[in-house]
Amino acid sequence: LAPLTVVPRGFGGSTMADVLHYVDRLVQPYKPRAVVIYEGDNDTFYGVPPMQIAGELKQIISKIHAALPDTRVYLLSVKPSLARVSVWDQALEVTELYKAIAASNDRLHFIDVATPFLKADGTVMDDVFVDDGLHLNDKGNRIWAAAIKAVLMVEEAQYETTND
Repeated sequence: LAPLTVVPRGFGGSTMADVLHYVDRLVQPYKPRAVVIYEGDNDTFYGVPPMQIAGELKQIISKIHAALPDTRVYLLSVKPSLARVSVWDQALEVTELYKAIAASNDRLHFIDVATPFLKADGTVMDDVFVDDGLHLNDKGNRIWAAAIKAVLMVEEAQYETTND
């Protein structure tokens, strides 16, 4: 995501409940100007109801803004995958809830990382995953990064400081 300054704090296998539990430790010490959140994929697969996922997200945002009122939060849609086609309808519901949450506050932004992984007929691309059909390969990671960077460069680049 260069030239943006990034402090990666993601951890594999996480759910929205995990982020809620660890948000104070993951975010506040760094006093970031922005936070990017990707959750919902594991949650939907584990059967967590979309409204619960959205409720936990609202709690996370409240905690971030209580400590860091000016911090912008970017909410990534749930991405499709070959391995989780069975829960795609729930993932779409979660994504719609994320959009509504993002629309409720000018410090919140929605990033669509799902559409770039869909073919013209609406099915999931099959050449962007490693063998498990869930995790992204190099091509998938390039698509993922481009979707995120397209929004962050418009919204966040203006806040980036350099040592020039």
